[in-house]
Amino acid sequence: MSKSDQNLTFAEFEIQSKSYWTKLAIKALKGQSQDTLTWKVDDHLEMDPINTLDEQISKNTPLIYKDNDNNWLIGEDFDNQEAAQTNLLLVQALENGLDSPLINNASEIDILLKNIRVDYIQPFFREVSDSFILNFTKFIKAQNIDPNLCKGGIMIVNNDVSEINPVSLQQIKAISISLPKYFFASVEFLIDPSDIGQSLAHGIKNITDLLKLLRKHNIEPKIVLRVELDDDFLKNIAVLRSINIQLQSICKQFEIDRKNILLDVYIHQIATDIQMALIGATSKALSAIFGGVDRMTIGCEALQVSLEEELTRRVARNIHHILKMECVLHETVDPLQGSYTIEALTNQITNRTNYLL
Repeated sequence: MSKSDQNLTFAEFEIQSKSYWTKLAIKALKGQSQDTLTWKVDDHLEMDPINTLDEQISKNTPLIYKDNDNNWLIGEDFDNQEAAQTNLLLVQALENGLDSPLINNASEIDILLKNIRVDYIQPFFREVSDSFILNFTKFIKAQNIDPNLCKGGIMIVNNDVSEINPVSLQQIKAISISLPKYFFASVEFLIDPSDIGQSLAHGIKNITDLLKLLRKHNIEPKIVLRVELDDDFLKNIAVLRSINIQLQSICKQFEIDRKNILLDVYIHQIATDIQMALIGATSKALSAIFGGVDRMTIGCEALQVSLEEELTRRVARNIHHILKMECVLHETVDPLQGSYTIEALTNQITNRTNYLL
């Protein structure tokens, strides 16, 4: 850089074409093929190493529904079969910042939720019995809690629309009447790293089929989408942004509120030691936040090798707190909007998904 260039601001530098940067790259490669820099995303998608303003297609954030912040619910799974022990873990977790527990065994509701105000949190229940909804609504009324103030979910449907039989429909209608802000269905996105577009197309089709069935029975949809991330930071961001773009389109098609669909990410992290588990989990959490997650669970399974269960849960939970309280990532919607690489990769995945749909 010449002395005359040293005082220039970024706005004063001349915008160069892609061919200009390509020539510089070829020169720097010193005879090596430019293809060595190409990123093979999966068996069908490739990313050019040079991305410019001309290729930035997206002008609006896919996360526009988030309004003024990028906040997410802090989730945690509870699989313990004993109600009193689960209650103890729940109370400890809630005292340390948990927002949204997922409880897999919801028997003995009075013991399970002892000393817990369910209208202050967003609990989710899975594998519930036929009588659970009735018992749960009775519990709420006994606590003098307004059902209209309760948020959370009771997962009746899991992924397959064919599972919605007349009994399931009755349960769904019971939830929509007694707990109008509760979610009742869950669709899992199983991401195949060899064909991301096909994975997303399959998940979107499941959602569309489910919405058609619910509309047929005049039921307002409340759906949770659960996604498990892999180890590719940039790809995770683009996948979640692409899912959000598809959800915008679906909500417009069916004329539903985007907030009726909750994007839930589960972070599964196995590592040889605690430090690597924490680094891996934090990296995935960052990609989920940049991609626009609504609820996130961090399961640091590797920590359980040398730590007690309650401490394991607290360490994993603290990743959320650091990213919120110290990094303040919950205050900026779509912070990577305008990144040429992220925008280009998001567009590639979205176009591949649309083609398959």
